[in-house]
Amino acid sequence: MSAVAILSLALGVGASTTVYSVIHGVEMRAYAFEEPKLLAALWESRDGGPPKEDPRVASALEWRRTNRCFTGLEMLTSGQPITVTGPGMAERLQAQFTTPELFSMLGVRPESGRTYWLPQDAGTVILSHNYWQRRFGGRKDAIGEILTIDGEAHTVIGVMPPRVQRFFTDGDANMWLPIDFSVGRWRDPNGQIVTLARLKPGETFARAEAEMNAIERAMDPHWKVRLKPLPDAIMEIWKPDLYPLFGMVIVVLLIACANVANLLLARAALRRQELAVRAALGASRARLIRLLLCDGLVLALPGGLVGVLAAACGIDLWVAFSPPWFPEAREIALDRGVLLFTAAAAMVSGTLIGLVPAVHGSRFDLNESLKEGGRNSGRRRQRLRNLLAIAEVALALILAVSAGLLFRTFLVVNPSDRGFRFENVLTMRLDLPDQRYHGAAALEFYRQLLDRVRMAPGVESAAIGTGLPSGNGGSEIRYAIAGEPGHAYYAAVSPEFFRTFEIPLRRGRGFTAHDTADSPPVAVISETLARQYFRDQDPIGRFLALENLREPRQIVGVAGDVRNTLAHPPQPAVYVAFPQQPAAMRMHMTLALRASGKPGGKPELLAGMVRALAGQIDATVPLYDIRPMRDLLARPAIRFFLSQFAILAAIAIVLSVIGIHGVMSWTVNDRRQEIGIRMALGARPGAVIRMIVGKGARLAIAGIAIGTLGAWLLCRLLYDFLVGVKPTDPATCCAASAIILATALVSAWTPARRAARVDPMAALRAE
Repeated sequence: MSAVAILSLALGVGASTTVYSVIHGVEMRAYAFEEPKLLAALWESRDGGPPKEDPRVASALEWRRTNRCFTGLEMLTSGQPITVTGPGMAERLQAQFTTPELFSMLGVRPESGRTYWLPQDAGTVILSHNYWQRRFGGRKDAIGEILTIDGEAHTVIGVMPPRVQRFFTDGDANMWLPIDFSVGRWRDPNGQIVTLARLKPGETFARAEAEMNAIERAMDPHWKVRLKPLPDAIMEIWKPDLYPLFGMVIVVLLIACANVANLLLARAALRRQELAVRAALGASRARLIRLLLCDGLVLALPGGLVGVLAAACGIDLWVAFSPPWFPEAREIALDRGVLLFTAAAAMVSGTLIGLVPAVHGSRFDLNESLKEGGRNSGRRRQRLRNLLAIAEVALALILAVSAGLLFRTFLVVNPSDRGFRFENVLTMRLDLPDQRYHGAAALEFYRQLLDRVRMAPGVESAAIGTGLPSGNGGSEIRYAIAGEPGHAYYAAVSPEFFRTFEIPLRRGRGFTAHDTADSPPVAVISETLARQYFRDQDPIGRFLALENLREPRQIVGVAGDVRNTLAHPPQPAVYVAFPQQPAAMRMHMTLALRASGKPGGKPELLAGMVRALAGQIDATVPLYDIRPMRDLLARPAIRFFLSQFAILAAIAIVLSVIGIHGVMSWTVNDRRQEIGIRMALGARPGAVIRMIVGKGARLAIAGIAIGTLGAWLLCRLLYDFLVGVKPTDPATCCAASAIILATALVSAWTPARRAARVDPMAALRAE
């Protein structure tokens, strides 16, 4: 009994500690800086607009010039794509542009070198720790090296510690460059930029926000400023993902507590004669409560220790399987704060599991207990154990329904029938430098690249396009057919695009090598668009006009519909021949190739070969974001959190099964004499089995009924996570109920079989 109680408690404490350590790691992200509680994040909002937007450049510069509540107000961009070139190589990376005093305001010192703050630092760059290790092998003499970034020379002046990279742009920043608001894209005063500030000592966030709003109203009365402590701003990003998960582990912990409390009730029942003797000798009820309460606290210590081991395993699994977009995984550890939480969770759990049997077990009829005939008190204990088992089933059902809803969402956003085949397809992006590739030069580069890739071993077909069938990289365009306007997905593609993705052509033809920049412009439309405008008529030969494209396009083919999700109908789509789109729109493309062989292969193995082929044409053109198509469609956020919910739901079901098994086992022991009398009077073993299993089924059904109501109320909190399924989806609830009912019946079967083997004579002699 003690081993089961410790294991149950360890599962609950370990799961809650694991998720808390994740939340703690996210919180510690901001605490990597000096005095983080004085750091603030600032946003703007316009009347009638979104409640929170990154500030406009003009606003941030005015705040910086006129504020009196901050010791510093600095700006940085989100991650921006840059191309780093060198002898025989080119890389596409993410960089951030910042104002000069950002790092000093945050209190961050470089690992090596210095930060930029001098006027002459315009052509300098600061490297992240990871990029420094990868590019220069961690050499100290990397300071002073020259990097060619977007065609311009930059001097390396510093290297930042790893914690800085983890904070900025979710760990994607490879380097930082000084921003110049007088040139390039940053000249636009309405452009948006991330803004951080540090409060002066003694200032409050409320006064600072009031001052910022006064400055803002003087500029434009329709805008407001929002200001929030940086640690709170970071947590706000992750609340929708982590807080529901934390709520689920608390439910698991409550199920574990109910499970152990049920076991302690059974132990208290075995000790009722001992407790009666203590009471007869003068022990007060308070003393008996303290005695029974100690049972729970005694279990809390080993349960907490085993829970720490379980949490260590859980943290290792989280770190190992966490996706790249969750950089806080590196901060997760069993540090002092997490261990304090574990100790508190174990002590609170021990108190809860000891309190119920302590209060209930200390209330008994002294005479009846001393005569060992306390059946009424036994019935009261049995009712309480039944209630605890019902509560376990209800809570387990809520978790199971939550996991089921997320699983249904996963199926909706990852349909198998998308209208195209993504198995064995490898995708990658490439950007041509504007300085060298104009007009025909870009077309010639793509022609050579496609010819070489198609002839490479292991490649079945290859194509390029401005977007992929899943919607990645494409754009929306306005069009008109016979004067009737509409919106559609737009992509410019090469001739083998439809073959590479196995998109069927329903009518007409696809693109060919004869659809050049000098030939009449043509287009292929999707089935949905054809049905909307042409119904039963043949669209081949008709014309459509596209926004920002001068000449109308003749429709030469109708392609099958492509689905992004099953939650929405297929979007109308327009495909144009790649050479016939404006030259400025040919610089940023996606290359896709289909590997030969059976589905389920690893097309990513061809990445190195494609890089080498591109390098033979121009080594300064980087290929980046190289991923199999299946990874682009995997929806990693939903899949990752679904796995966490599924694990918690499985733990909850296991604990509820243990609870029902414990109740039924105690029922068989408590009613052993009754079962013996029934069998002595002619009851068949099958009837005894039905009686015990039937009671387990009644407990499960009662828990399912309560849990269904709770699920319909609480699962509404998952509304933002769900796609194509309602929180009150009856099919999901029925499936979860069936699983729990089946497991409950199985858990009741073993005690029922034991009851059917009771020897009537032995039971009567024991009576």
